[in-house]
Amino acid sequence: MVLSNSQWWAASGEEAAGWVPKGAVWFDGVADEMTRTMSTGTEEVFTISFWEKLALAESASLYPTQFSATSGGAAASSIQHDMDSGSDGMLYFNSSVDNYPNLGTTAAFRDPTAWRHVFIAYDSTPASPNVDNIYIAVNGVKITDYRGLVRYSAQDGVTDFNTANVHYIGSRKSDATQWFNGYLSEFVFLNGVAAVPSDFGEENSDGVWIPKDPTDIIATASATNTFWLDFADSGGTDAVNLGLDVSGNDNHFTPVSMSSANWTYDRPVNSGSDTGNYCTWNAAAPENQSALTYTNGNLTVNCVNSSGAMGTVCTTETGKWYYEITMDVDNTYGTVGLIGAALNIQTGGLDGNEAAEWMWQDSSGVTRNNSSAGPTLSTFTAGNVLGWAIDFDNDLIWCHKDGVWENGATLAEVVAGTSTNAVWSGTLAAAAGGITPSAGCNGGTSSTFSLNCGQSAFNTAIPTGFKKINTANLPAPSITKPSDHFLPILYEGNGGGQRVGNFIPFTDAYAVDDSAMFISGDSNYLTRTPGTPSSSTVGTFSFWIKRGVLGAYQTLLQQDWPSGSEAVLCRFNSDDTFLFRMEDTDGYYVIDRST
Repeated sequence: MVLSNSQWWAASGEEAAGWVPKGAVWFDGVADEMTRTMSTGTEEVFTISFWEKLALAESASLYPTQFSATSGGAAASSIQHDMDSGSDGMLYFNSSVDNYPNLGTTAAFRDPTAWRHVFIAYDSTPASPNVDNIYIAVNGVKITDYRGLVRYSAQDGVTDFNTANVHYIGSRKSDATQWFNGYLSEFVFLNGVAAVPSDFGEENSDGVWIPKDPTDIIATASATNTFWLDFADSGGTDAVNLGLDVSGNDNHFTPVSMSSANWTYDRPVNSGSDTGNYCTWNAAAPENQSALTYTNGNLTVNCVNSSGAMGTVCTTETGKWYYEITMDVDNTYGTVGLIGAALNIQTGGLDGNEAAEWMWQDSSGVTRNNSSAGPTLSTFTAGNVLGWAIDFDNDLIWCHKDGVWENGATLAEVVAGTSTNAVWSGTLAAAAGGITPSAGCNGGTSSTFSLNCGQSAFNTAIPTGFKKINTANLPAPSITKPSDHFLPILYEGNGGGQRVGNFIPFTDAYAVDDSAMFISGDSNYLTRTPGTPSSSTVGTFSFWIKRGVLGAYQTLLQQDWPSGSEAVLCRFNSDDTFLFRMEDTDGYYVIDRST
């Protein structure tokens, strides 16, 4: 699994999100877009903010574009990812108006499993605009490190944005190949206001950047061109409602090649059991990517040449889970099923030959797990919807075709956990860490599959007690704030003082004033002849030490009797134990302790 970004979990665990986006939409990477011809606004000052989940795709587009505007011909201003060789998914903000600005991040943003917040501030009114005025921020962090030729606009320089031209969400219309394949939520444009990232997001107690209600900052912007697409209304069969502006300014966008099916419960925060980061096909899985093509926000995959796809989110190894896979294109030898969390789909595709691999084949109805044949089920072909109910609590797996449960099972048996007619029983122990959906084809054929883990309406009602596969239904991780556990502990010194301890954050009431370094090879040491003590039975030694070598005798403190015999000895032994020893004047040990 590729779970590398903090927004994979977003407002994670059991902590409720402060602001929950009301909607999100996916773009297919082929023809989906939203358009609006804007008016002339304050072209020198604007803000763009949106949440995205990029579908890293082997698709026609190497430059998935979230937002663009064009004054005609090849001219355009755009915000996009550059997926070309050597660019690795960098975020790119560019205008063809004198090629200013030109900002491409050195950081790569290509994780298809995680939501992220993208923020663009543009203010060219200062005498010499720079990174303080024109910049990209991701998840609340302003980016100051850009690659290649870095350009900022001249004073009062303009782009194609905020002009009386067509603006596109999901495409760069001056180049027909630069379509966006992924998800967008909370898309905001502010005319005449250079906002800051904290106007749209904030860190929760775990240090995760989460959405924030943008109502207040939107109210400060000019009504001309300012819009807020919250994608809250799927509009039933009316796709127009997907582009409704809820800022109160009626700057609506018109969806093109989109329908209510593009609306999704997939969001950058968790809320209840329906809203969260949903499982899709995993375009970053390590195997067979050249044989897989992803579209529709990674909800659809085409498999060829004995390849297989797997999901982005794994269930736990407890509880009950449900999902559906639709076969869109069938060229024989297509398979659907599930795999264990630790198993990657190998070159042979989904064939059921592993202990943590369960498959159902289209043309024969054959099922297989761990190289052993299971019951023969119905055959299926293009247009059929295959449902999967996974019951870890009773160690059972059921399947249905278009709502009819296979192997003679009934819905009542599925809900009750009755094993009599389950397709598999007693095999889920192999799925340590949970399962994720899978599909593929065996042989040189081509098959296409669409996955639904609950981000849209199921074809068949989810059985009572079963859960959708999303982050909202996963338990809180044991480590919710990695920075508290994985940041290095620094010892600070400047020659005149040293800070010793765990500084997260730096809140010590006392700092050590001075320190000294002793080099054993140079025979460095300090000596002192003490006076007559007030007590020869009570005393305390205290010091801080940072060792330089291990596996050697190292004396820290030694005090001798006038006779020359040791009175007190503190040292590290050659086995790295610590010794504290006291002797009387006759050479007998009064204290002899090692740790």
